[in-house]
Amino acid sequence: SNIERFDVIQGCLDSKMLNTCVHKAPTQSAEPLNPESSIPIYGLVKSMKTILEFNRNESEMVAQVQLRLLGTPQIRYRGKKVYIGRVKGLALLIYLAVTRETHKRDVLAYLLWEKDKSIDHRAALRRLIFDLRQNLPVECLTIEQNMIRTNEYLKTDIEAFQTLFSKYQSHSHSLYDVCEHCLDNLKYAISLYHDNFLGSFDANISLDFENWQMIQTEILRKSLFVMYQVVI
Repeated sequence: SNIERFDVIQGCLDSKMLNTCVHKAPTQSAEPLNPESSIPIYGLVKSMKTILEFNRNESEMVAQVQLRLLGTPQIRYRGKKVYIGRVKGLALLIYLAVTRETHKRDVLAYLLWEKDKSIDHRAALRRLIFDLRQNLPVECLTIEQNMIRTNEYLKTDIEAFQTLFSKYQSHSHSLYDVCEHCLDNLKYAISLYHDNFLGSFDANISLDFENWQMIQTEILRKSLFVMYQVVI
């Protein structure tokens, strides 16, 4: 296997030589570095670099907090599910993660409780933030006095979905003449779409939150419709 072959040559090739082999393809007159191998060393090393890069990226993804929103919300950290006890706490995290903006506490409190005067909005919001920080790595949230936002440590499937769609849009294709790379990206984006935005999640929070959810759902559905037109 490639891994076994790499173990054999790992002690012989340092990082400088690896980079040389990968970035400078051999000419036709070049002799292979390993004449006894049935696989040219250039291709072998390039494969190893790809495998190592994939493993590194996979490890980074596992270390990050993954928030799935195309379907019923689900949070994973280091391969395990994370549960947020309060529905409004999960709704708060979702709103912060999707908007990727810095929000004032008063604005967030109004979004979650609107004009409900039976509770202290700011105190209730503090409890939600405390719960989130108890269940998630500290890198997920940045809290500065009266402001709060999420960080890049928190990843969502919506961002991946939209990024892949944006890459397709940035290429100068006609609708039915799309490069293979973009087709692969669109197919992968479609595979991320397990269900509509938030799926069956019914927080029954506020009219403003429901309206925001409906708008996000419609935007994502339109993107999905275009992807299906291209791929099918």
